[in-house]
Amino acid sequence: MKAAGGGGGGERSIRIQTLRMKMRFASLRSAPRDLWYIYVLKFLESYSYFSMAVVCTIFLSDEFGLNDAQAGFAYGLMGTFSSVYGFVIGFVVDKIGIRRSLLLGCSLSLIGRCTLTFCQSPILLAVIMYIFLPAGHCLCIPVMTLAIKGYTTSKNRGFAYGIFYGIMNAGILVSGLVVDFFNMKYPRASMKYALNGTSTAHTFDADGWNLTANRCVFATGTMSTAVMLFVSFFFVENKGSSRFSSQDFNDDSNAKLLPSTDDSWSNSCTRKSLCEDLKEIGTDSSFWRFLGFTAIMINLRSLFRHLDATLPKYMMREFGDQVAKGSIYALNPLTIIFLVPIVSAVTTNIDNFEAIQIGAYLSAFSVFLLAFNTSLTACALFVFILSFGEALWSPRLYDYTVSVAPKGKEGAFMALGNAPLFFSTMPVGLLSGYLLQVFCPAQGPRRSKEMWFVIGLITLSSPILLTITKKWIREPVRQTKLREEHENELVELHVNGNQSNHSSQPENETQLLKSRGTSGDNAGSS
Repeated sequence: MKAAGGGGGGERSIRIQTLRMKMRFASLRSAPRDLWYIYVLKFLESYSYFSMAVVCTIFLSDEFGLNDAQAGFAYGLMGTFSSVYGFVIGFVVDKIGIRRSLLLGCSLSLIGRCTLTFCQSPILLAVIMYIFLPAGHCLCIPVMTLAIKGYTTSKNRGFAYGIFYGIMNAGILVSGLVVDFFNMKYPRASMKYALNGTSTAHTFDADGWNLTANRCVFATGTMSTAVMLFVSFFFVENKGSSRFSSQDFNDDSNAKLLPSTDDSWSNSCTRKSLCEDLKEIGTDSSFWRFLGFTAIMINLRSLFRHLDATLPKYMMREFGDQVAKGSIYALNPLTIIFLVPIVSAVTTNIDNFEAIQIGAYLSAFSVFLLAFNTSLTACALFVFILSFGEALWSPRLYDYTVSVAPKGKEGAFMALGNAPLFFSTMPVGLLSGYLLQVFCPAQGPRRSKEMWFVIGLITLSSPILLTITKKWIREPVRQTKLREEHENELVELHVNGNQSNHSSQPENETQLLKSRGTSGDNAGSS
């Protein structure tokens, strides 16, 4: 009897999850066309950005003669500028609106990536890396995030962001495969000579420009950005649409984050001054807890910079120029795409902080695989276990932020609370270059295991500090899970109705969604 009951319970759970998924997809049917444009832009931007990230330090060393430390510094400095621009440009986005922000951001990125493809001047390279590329990237990313808030409702926004996150990882996945295509076909060589068949790897025209494998990757990023610019022209500011009116979002506390019906988004801006907001947040103990939490997580999150800057060079030096570094890198997004929905469903009843802590330990311990074994299998397992941990802790970071932030201050909490990350990109870049130069040089004896052991110890400090400071960092959440609980009740009602064939059962999913929306509004008004 227990077995039968268990089987029935499992079947019931599957039916509930299936119905919930159908409801969520159905809720996006009425979404405006621009939401789907955002998804297209996110894929293209993710591909362009991460394809460059995988080969950036290799490109700087191979084609501009920078040593590992210098290349790491340049990579870290670009990340620092990106962080600073991201903080400042947020205010620009509020003023000029979605369409103009996207057009400006895509234009800057297009100029930057096109120039990078043909660049031979170190000075021009610095201008592109520290001005055009980070500024363009930071203009596009917050606009996409805000646009999803504006093009969805409180009932389907979480699902829309889930798709957004999945599309980002799909772009990363493709970037890794494309990098390998050019790397294996034309490895660190001039494609001009390779195509003519007159020479092999490492042959360059010292006095002229060479279309190398790395520049081919940049060229595909340029084409991707050109498509982004074209798509951006089709965005509409939706003047007069209630979708962007502040009244629609008062109970979601998005007045400061969402675009209004006019170009300046002025209707959605708060009347309080920035100084008043900062003062109010500064006196909130929750903010300092969150700031401490973000600072503790820096070493763990910096591991992904090593995935970009350290791992590719390490693999090329240990296993040869034609190693499938892009494919191993692509294991991260591939794992995330498949595991996040599964892990989220299995760990629904686990507290946000606990899930973050467990995932942090998994990701941190993954590094030690490379500290004890030098093989492609160890590299693949490292990326897989790192990604498995990420599937646990990464989706919970946003939930944790929202849960500890006071109502109406979620955006400010994330902007200010992530300030420690602004100052971490430079040290991580320097550390990456230094460790490669000392422990895994291009020429001479290597001690790569020691390098990864050092990185592992640094990364492991994050989950250990989370455990030590748990009583201070953790606090009761401020916001309830009313929407999720209400959704679960309705799904249960629908399933029970199917089983008992009650006449009161909703005729279709649209009615169920409608009743869900009405009940949610009533709950919010009470």
